[in-house]
Amino acid sequence: MSFFHSLRRIDRNLQFPEGSGQRLQDLELKPFPFNKSHLFECIARQQPVLYSDFPRPLARGSDGGHVCAPDQLAAQLARCTAPDTYRVRLGTGDEKRHLTIAEILQRWRQSGVVMGVTDLPVRNGPLAEYFDVDFLKPWNLMPNASDEIRELEMLTAVFSTAGKLTDSHSDDMAVCNHCCVGSKLWLAWETYEGLDAGLEDVERVDLNAKARFDPEAFLSLKSACWFIVQPGETIFLPGKFTHRVYTLENYIGVGSFYVGFSNLLHTARRWMTHGSLWDPVADGPKGQHADKLLEFGSAELMKVLQADQEKQRDFGTDAISVALDHINWSDPDVMGIVKARTSFARAAEALRKAGKKT
Repeated sequence: MSFFHSLRRIDRNLQFPEGSGQRLQDLELKPFPFNKSHLFECIARQQPVLYSDFPRPLARGSDGGHVCAPDQLAAQLARCTAPDTYRVRLGTGDEKRHLTIAEILQRWRQSGVVMGVTDLPVRNGPLAEYFDVDFLKPWNLMPNASDEIRELEMLTAVFSTAGKLTDSHSDDMAVCNHCCVGSKLWLAWETYEGLDAGLEDVERVDLNAKARFDPEAFLSLKSACWFIVQPGETIFLPGKFTHRVYTLENYIGVGSFYVGFSNLLHTARRWMTHGSLWDPVADGPKGQHADKLLEFGSAELMKVLQADQEKQRDFGTDAISVALDHINWSDPDVMGIVKARTSFARAAEALRKAGKKT
């Protein structure tokens, strides 16, 4: 784990106490062979999981083969002629520039350049030629939801160079990220457990500087974990987690937010309890998109339950009861949501009935 020491050149806070080697080993999340049922159960239990062989989300041609091999992506994208520009963060100070895809790849390939872009859209754009926009189909409900929910999907390509630090942040949605090229080190922890321990999150605390990160506090967290995502590996991280990410080698990946039946209530509950980063009215009720998400999810559940057992399993219905058991229904916050938000109560009841059938 010498890379922790070497990363101190870009993050002086990344200095773990002497004698913490065993604790770090215990916290490492290691790659696991992909299994669909295992994925749905991890989502239902709100557990991060790293897969070594999740199907590559790369576009396929008419012959069924990938249109571009992972190690050819950079060269192919560098020839992209699309004129649209996208926000890029340059240098350790995160200077913001707007560059075309070709310009992004030009800098990505230059030695010594520190840069990162995390929100380059794939769906309905030039990158759809290279990436599979349906790689979470059919169980991710977001692409077929209403406009307000569909816009939150954030199916994006990710580019960064060695030495790039993405500050501690939470996405407010469950997120997956597949590594095509390069590698990244992720440190992750449950957002509000971290805040209570003094670990800041740029999305949850008003800051004029970098988020405070204390390695000793990180090691003390029950939810803490770390992992390295390498080529061909895919991380699924629940939306309740803050993450701090270091690019170890020039990285190209693709990621998406997701909501399925296994985390429908978890997502809505989090938004209704803490508010969502996506709430359109700042002083409005918490989780303003949650009601529509629950209504859509409940309607989709009724459709799926009419299908055969194999299709139901493709949507993760076998894990619904696991998700329900993971919620503490006697928690005052949950009881308050059930009482005040009829959409949550109705969705919970629909999922309970579905869980008994599967």
